[in-house]
Amino acid sequence: LIQIHQLELARLQGDYSGRISDSFFVTGDASHPPAVANSVQPVARLSVKSAIERFQVEELDIRSVTPKTNEKRRALLRHVELFFGSDTDVATITRSDCNEFRSVLSRVSPNFGKQITKRVSMRSLAEGNKSEQRLAWETQNSYLRMADDLFGWLVKERMIGDNPANGIVPLRKKEAAETQRLPFNTAELEAIFNAPIYTGCMDDENGFAKPGTNIIRRSRYCVPLLALYSGMRMGETFQLTPAHTRRSANGTDY
Repeated sequence: LIQIHQLELARLQGDYSGRISDSFFVTGDASHPPAVANSVQPVARLSVKSAIERFQVEELDIRSVTPKTNEKRRALLRHVELFFGSDTDVATITRSDCNEFRSVLSRVSPNFGKQITKRVSMRSLAEGNKSEQRLAWETQNSYLRMADDLFGWLVKERMIGDNPANGIVPLRKKEAAETQRLPFNTAELEAIFNAPIYTGCMDDENGFAKPGTNIIRRSRYCVPLLALYSGMRMGETFQLTPAHTRRSANGTDY
């Protein structure tokens, strides 16, 4: 049925060659159906590193996304590779391994990526984290979804027979939306608006957080103030243009 649908889809796209792509039919084995366990074609040993490189080129790089999104995906994949091991055969990764990945993610601190070295692994960071700081549910989920996407793609390409990361969710309760972004308190607002960009900085580029003699009223200066006094979110503030400004009858700009 899958092969029939592939042929029908090809015809809808203008390909009437009737090319049989499934090796099950190409080799003439259709009269002797193999067991389900043998439906995945044998492939040479594939390391996690090689699988990720192919996944990046053949799947992620052809999607229309921003450079920032693409870089975020690469960062997620780098940690997937570090955890499972660059040289590990993807066919040997089990459900238990993926559940361990979830467990480690639930115990590392938010800045764990900067602490990983050749001698310091995610597992050791998770074991050594005695603080209460943990990755947010959304962050943990982004790592798990990337692993799910990777192994799901390997199944689709018939490189492995099963997706060991399918449907795994974070080991923590997802916070209610209304509690995830609480308003800044007075002390936090004072810290924000006593920063060098408001009291005097070197410049409003790389030197915006370094004390200096300049107060430059461009985007870095204005956006937080607009958000403070209007309640607008960052995305809404950044979309404003001069065309959105008006002047009242008594000369007040708004």
